[in-house]
Amino acid sequence: RSAVYRMGAPSENGWPTRNQLSSLMEEQTPEELNRLTNNRGVEGLAHSLGCHPREGLPDPVADFQQRVNIFGINQFEEKKLTPYWQYLWEALHDKIIILLIIMATVELVFVMAIGNEQERKEGWIEPLAIYTTVIIIINVQSGLDFKRERMFDSLSKQLAKTNQRF
Repeated sequence: RSAVYRMGAPSENGWPTRNQLSSLMEEQTPEELNRLTNNRGVEGLAHSLGCHPREGLPDPVADFQQRVNIFGINQFEEKKLTPYWQYLWEALHDKIIILLIIMATVELVFVMAIGNEQERKEGWIEPLAIYTTVIIIINVQSGLDFKRERMFDSLSKQLAKTNQRF
């Protein structure tokens, strides 16, 4: 496997750049660590970041905002919530739903194509009932999934608020 190294020059205060650290995390090899730290290993990386390898950053961090500007904030990117229409689309891919739609369509086509006058007048009722049932089923399923995701997101945000360290 070949790798592209985006080493770049260290930042003005001697810290490794965000790209250098990202490269280290992507490769996760001792060679990449040694390349970044000039063969000084984990201790050298901690020293170049201005922190202790076991205790982390001192409290309080005098240059915290500068670190945020250079490295970014240390948190997970907030997950985008799935839109309702995507749940509908996923529900339409259920094998039973597909089978129901196909069977209703086949019945409708046959009744309209080869049915007698009486069958043509009433032949659309069953396929329409099946289509209506499918619409109700996929909307109920999508609505439940949509609501469940929103509730889980709300609970996660409440949990994150209560678990903050000061």
